[in-house]
Amino acid sequence: EAVRWGSLLGEINHRLGSLYLEYAERWNPDNKKMGDALFISNNIFLGAFSFLLEFKDYDAFDISEAVTYNNPPLVAQEHLFTLLNRHQLVQNANDERGFLFQLSYPVIEDGILTVNTSLTENHQKAKLYQEYFAQFDWLTPNDWEFIWLASYQKDAAGRYLNFVSSSSFEVSSYNSLKFIYEHQHTRILLTDRQFYSQFVQLGFSHAPTWTISFLGERTTDQFSSRSVWAGVQLDLNVFEKIDFSLFAGTRRKGKICAGGVCVTKPELEGIELIMTTRL
Repeated sequence: EAVRWGSLLGEINHRLGSLYLEYAERWNPDNKKMGDALFISNNIFLGAFSFLLEFKDYDAFDISEAVTYNNPPLVAQEHLFTLLNRHQLVQNANDERGFLFQLSYPVIEDGILTVNTSLTENHQKAKLYQEYFAQFDWLTPNDWEFIWLASYQKDAAGRYLNFVSSSSFEVSSYNSLKFIYEHQHTRILLTDRQFYSQFVQLGFSHAPTWTISFLGERTTDQFSSRSVWAGVQLDLNVFEKIDFSLFAGTRRKGKICAGGVCVTKPELEGIELIMTTRL
């Protein structure tokens, strides 16, 4: 017999905000409760201010066999930038409790400041992940986009201080340039070893079909097998449903995370081709 699970949810929407609550349980084939999960999300709008408060409590709720299924909400800031994403929270739905509090405010026209803090612990109150995060997004009248962010991340292995600058420039109706600079200071908690890492990306895009980018990374970590990685990547969309990604050069080993599920990309020296198809 299969393991079963079910949930009860409720949602309230109002001009001043919204509230979403969901409770779920997991049962074994003998109809005995195996685990449960609680998720609460509350949005509040006060004038130009936007508040977000999320809470999670997951106990023995992981459902996976090689592939993770039924992922509950992460309740932590998700990162698209390389160095921050590499140290993002790895979700453990079997033993997790935590919160996220976020505030957003348009400090200038078309410029939004977002700050948040999040904390995840296990049920023995041991800290698994903590972050303080601030990001400013600005879209200029000529459709240039700038992002600046700073972040403090801490997990069981280390403490990471981050700064990111991202700039996108529209060259013409279909062509654009993008430049990303990331800087990170790492302190390994067990040994107090400290080092810096930098990552840069310079890309040219022709919408909606292709993007070519230069990717470079360096580190001062004395235990790293090399200190510099560099390569060129071509992303190509064919027939709107097929994506090709061709990378040539060297790439540093590291995690890539989405929704709390992480995979490790190995160290690479050579050529890598990835095809993704959407049916």
